[in-house]
Amino acid sequence: MAMANTTEAIEALAAEIGENIYIDVAKWHLYLRDAHLHTAIAEQIYPMVVD
Repeated sequence: MAMANTTEAIEALAAEIGENIYIDVAKWHLYLRDAHLHTAIAEQIYPMVVD
């Protein structure tokens, strides 16, 4: 059950990251969800957020 909660938390974090954080590329805002980076970043930073 804890794994399901962790997965849901990572998915929620990924959604927030994907909607709010972007890379500025040649004056274009490339949101991380469009670059398909939001989930990978959420998985990496989730342990830091929990601690």
